[in-house]
Amino acid sequence: MEATRRTPILAALGLLLAACAGPARADPAAVKAAEAPAAISVAGRSPIKTAMYRRSRVVIPLNERVGEFQEGVFCSGKSPITITQRFADGVMRLIGPTFHSELSKAGYPRLGQNESLFEEKPATPPAADFDVGAVIRGMQVNFCRRGNEGLGGVWVQMRWEVYSRLARKVMYETIAEGSYQSSTPEPVTLDESIRRAIAVSARHVLADQKFVDLMTGAVEIPVAAAAPAYTIRRAHAPSGGAQQNATVLRGAVVTIEAGSRTGSGFFVSSEGHVLTNAHVVGDSRIVKVRLTTGRELVGEVLKSDAQRDVALLKTEIAGVDPLAIRDGEPNVGEDVFALGSPLGQAFSATLTRGILSGQRTLNDRRFLQSDVAILPGSSGGPLLDSGGSVIGMTVAGVDQGRANLNFFIPIREALDRLAIELKD
Repeated sequence: MEATRRTPILAALGLLLAACAGPARADPAAVKAAEAPAAISVAGRSPIKTAMYRRSRVVIPLNERVGEFQEGVFCSGKSPITITQRFADGVMRLIGPTFHSELSKAGYPRLGQNESLFEEKPATPPAADFDVGAVIRGMQVNFCRRGNEGLGGVWVQMRWEVYSRLARKVMYETIAEGSYQSSTPEPVTLDESIRRAIAVSARHVLADQKFVDLMTGAVEIPVAAAAPAYTIRRAHAPSGGAQQNATVLRGAVVTIEAGSRTGSGFFVSSEGHVLTNAHVVGDSRIVKVRLTTGRELVGEVLKSDAQRDVALLKTEIAGVDPLAIRDGEPNVGEDVFALGSPLGQAFSATLTRGILSGQRTLNDRRFLQSDVAILPGSSGGPLLDSGGSVIGMTVAGVDQGRANLNFFIPIREALDRLAIELKD
């Protein structure tokens, strides 16, 4: 590899590196050190359940400085390393392969692994017993690149979750640190240093007897009540972003009336599927759905989950463009837009702007936090990213004077809880 070639994460940083100008040196002690435990081996044990890594997220705010990068024989020309969207995406891409590698080393079976020479592979891969996800909560980097070699240190703090589709809930969670440090140059890139720090964090999971008990069947998995699945055709965000398409996006938002209660909702399909909060519809099976034009439709409550406060309605085809659902997880610091009907139909499809200011877990439920303005009646309305795709659903606010402290249900969790599958 040529000395001037950048690794994927270095390219994402977009660093302007100064020429060597002094006898500086990358100091691995500049980052935290984490204990590196040995994973508990399950080789030869039976039965062993399978796990598939599914989701990643970085909750470190955008533009936050997490360390320094240096380059050259004397490790000079310090440049700050800050969290950008591309850098966060690069880090998240490292987590899944690293976790599966550590699983394999500890003796866990590879999903779909088959030692038979003659048995045909199934047309579709089997589903894993557990889905795994991780959140990068903290990071420190002090790295020096010397041609094809590198030295320095990386520290990460991660939250790991193991989700059972059978039970439809998280069965294991922990926060684990990981670090990698080298005080002498060796053939290692910044990507590889971050990957090795993630591997140490993963080994904390594999060294936890609670995780081993879950994977070896020592923990009984409750079976959730069967739920009907709804398949909805995926909508696509309009080109130009949320601000340029405010009129189109507002048209997908509705006011819902259920007895004396009013709230908001939004179309997610051209066939008349509407998402809202469970507390908006209450015990009603039939509700009124008013479009921004004033047209009134009848909405049938197909499914409601009071625990996660989400509900799915069905109306006749309304002829409006549904909102797109974002696949990836949002990051703190992103611009967001809330749409809803605060105080009822008179202020339907009100658009407000703010930033995503946090990711919170309250009463074992995950929420997005934003300073975007909402009022009573906004419940059930969409929270959009700058591209016009839905990332959350309005659910609650905290009245603290002038401070806007409002919470939103992550859209992917709302879809999962309602057993909604998107198709292209």
